[in-house]
Amino acid sequence: MIKRYATSIGAGATITFGLLLLMQVLISSGQFKVGTNIEDDWFLGYVRIKENPAPPATIDPPDRPEDPPPQPAVQPYTYGESDYIAIGLTESLLPTGLKLTPRRGNSIMDGDPLPIVKVQPVYPRRAIARELEGDVIVEFTITEMGNVRDAFVVESTHSIFDKAAVQAAYKFRYKPKVIDGQPMEVSGVR
Repeated sequence: MIKRYATSIGAGATITFGLLLLMQVLISSGQFKVGTNIEDDWFLGYVRIKENPAPPATIDPPDRPEDPPPQPAVQPYTYGESDYIAIGLTESLLPTGLKLTPRRGNSIMDGDPLPIVKVQPVYPRRAIARELEGDVIVEFTITEMGNVRDAFVVESTHSIFDKAAVQAAYKFRYKPKVIDGQPMEVSGVR
């Protein structure tokens, strides 16, 4: 280690001394002139010319705009019973004296559960080491809140994937099934 440092310091000193010697030789040979007159060398320079500033332009102030006409008073909208659809409104949000009458059957929110978040299962390390591939069918229940409950394996090509598939199914989130504006629990989802 010390030998390396000594070698690199010696090489650095030798190169530095060689460059200084080369510069001295170039200067003394007349290739480069030091301290010569400016008239002897070609010189590129610039001259800054003072310009008289232009007199400021006179700008006429813009004409004052006319006052806008007064806006008519806004009339409050009177709501009718047919204007409301059951989309989470409560009667406390309605203007006084109106009743909320949700539609029956096909309201905007009625429908089957829709997936919001689907998580891919973690590939088991043992399956990677054995270079295995497979499929797993998991059955579970979707709660009124859209969470997954009671997940279990229905069919699997290899049991090594079962635990990862069930763990991934518990991380799924759904928009729950809604009938007549009420979320319903759905079982038997695969």
